[in-house]
Amino acid sequence: MRANLKGFQIIAVIFILAGFIGCEWLLARLTNGAGTHTQFLFQIIIRSFQALLWGGGLYFTFRKRDRFGSDLKNLALFSGSLLICLIILEVFLRLFTPASVFHPVLTLFPYQKHTIRRDLSGVCDTVYTSTNKWGLRGDPIPKNWNDLTSILTIGGSTTHCQYLSDNKTWPYRLQELLRRDDPSVMVQNGGLDGHTSYGHLLMMKAVVPVIKPKFIIVLAGVNDMNVAVRKISHAKGIGRQKLDNPLAQSRLVFRLYSYSRTLQFLFTWYQIIIEKTPIVNQVEYTYHRYFKPLPMDRKPTELDFLSNKELLTADYEVQIKEMIQIAKNSGIKMLFLTQPTIYEDNEYWSGIRADWFSYQKNPLVISAATEWKLLEAFNQKLLNICESEGIACFDLASEVPHSSDYFYDDYHFNELGAEFVAEKIYSQIQESGFLDQ
Repeated sequence: MRANLKGFQIIAVIFILAGFIGCEWLLARLTNGAGTHTQFLFQIIIRSFQALLWGGGLYFTFRKRDRFGSDLKNLALFSGSLLICLIILEVFLRLFTPASVFHPVLTLFPYQKHTIRRDLSGVCDTVYTSTNKWGLRGDPIPKNWNDLTSILTIGGSTTHCQYLSDNKTWPYRLQELLRRDDPSVMVQNGGLDGHTSYGHLLMMKAVVPVIKPKFIIVLAGVNDMNVAVRKISHAKGIGRQKLDNPLAQSRLVFRLYSYSRTLQFLFTWYQIIIEKTPIVNQVEYTYHRYFKPLPMDRKPTELDFLSNKELLTADYEVQIKEMIQIAKNSGIKMLFLTQPTIYEDNEYWSGIRADWFSYQKNPLVISAATEWKLLEAFNQKLLNICESEGIACFDLASEVPHSSDYFYDDYHFNELGAEFVAEKIYSQIQESGFLDQ
């Protein structure tokens, strides 16, 4: 009896110590460098687990030993019931809720239609957007897709062109131009807002092997530049690189999220309730975006981001090279495009604060001219990579004027800009023979 009692006491001590030491270690590890919302999410999860461990420790300390068998049966019954409920919820969500076609992190939802009322310079007042069965912006996918001259465009918001109607985006305009020479050309727009080269690489791994396009056009760089600058500034003690996506913190969490619709559902409601993400009507909504260059209101951050361009572009280089390798292994031809912007290196933009870093609580202060130099580092890195890998790259950034005639804000094309970009890419394709098999 004494040995049995001693065993329960040892278990109680293990539970209590695990609650104190283990959970505090996990909390410190998982929240290091994470954004405010991510920290809050992990605190809820780990503190709840900590409470369970402490509760278990107290149970083994004070519970009568003759009731242990009965408690164990009740716990098993409760756990089994909870597991069955979770399985039913998972099945229900898979059957009745829309899912991304290829991967839960890639927000490619099929057959979506939006009517957007907005007020943007150089864009129509009402914008109509839609997706096809693959969740891509473009014409419906025909049965003879494999016989067509198929092109997939990959990029962030400057490729997606969310606030331009379907037939006004530069990928669609490019399709119209290319069909003059080859009616079998079909361009599918796989741009996703906010995506860096990490997201582009995920497209290469999850989407490309399924739809098997013959050609891929990638417009990349600007979101990678934003992330790199924030990471370096955080490492130097200036501001915080907000990784508010908990999936980026743990590969285990990422895998669980990828396979579980229940976790995806719970994370969506976490974003709505905790992060105050608005619920958008799937039919119509209104969007306002006013781009007004703001003068430098504070002294620029005393940190030379350009002093080590290799460090700045290191992650970008790795991911671009991996994308290229996937394309080579699949026999797909790629064309990369450098990223244009309204900013440039002159006296005017030197006195304007970069829009991305202009928020009142953001301690990082750089000028628009400096941001252009940072973007140029990524553009030049892309040109160098493509040259060394023998991949086509068009310096689109050097072709698009730094003018509000072509942009409705710092980076996004208005309708005239999208048409201009499509014409420039079309000319490059014709001159280089990119579509020649």
